[in-house]
Amino acid sequence: MAEVKLHRTGPAPASGSIVSWQLVPLDSLQASAGPIRIQKKCFVFNETRSNWDLVSPATNLTVGARIKTVLTLETDKPLRYVYIEDKRSAALEPSDVLSGYSTESGLSFYRSIRDVGCQFFCDFIPSGRWQLSYDSQVAHEGEFTSGTASLECMYKPDLNANSNAGKLIVK
Repeated sequence: MAEVKLHRTGPAPASGSIVSWQLVPLDSLQASAGPIRIQKKCFVFNETRSNWDLVSPATNLTVGARIKTVLTLETDKPLRYVYIEDKRSAALEPSDVLSGYSTESGLSFYRSIRDVGCQFFCDFIPSGRWQLSYDSQVAHEGEFTSGTASLECMYKPDLNANSNAGKLIVK
């Protein structure tokens, strides 16, 4: 660690701040553990069996494949004014490009579709286990990181959680 010194030149009070960033590969991040948890899973639609299969690092995707991203939230206590951001992989494009209010499995939220992912705004999340999902489509070949999802209470930022990230291989 470097040594930092703050020096003032006049009689006025001096203040400063230090921000430290540690950059790591996204796929090495682990999901946070605690009273609030968020988990991200991707599923690919299997045309022959007409069902959704879990995407693993061994899954070979193709351009045009339909992907469903499912965010599972678990909380021990009710949460108010929650912001959830899910960073989408660069290989994927959203199937639905319109933002708006929605209800899924009893949970009401506003979903905002962005270039880098989806944002969800919830006024209230009761304690328990909840799921949010959205569809996308594979658009590019290559090896990609699926991105992470994060949850934060807007008026109490110490209540937060993040998911792990995974790999997507498109051939």
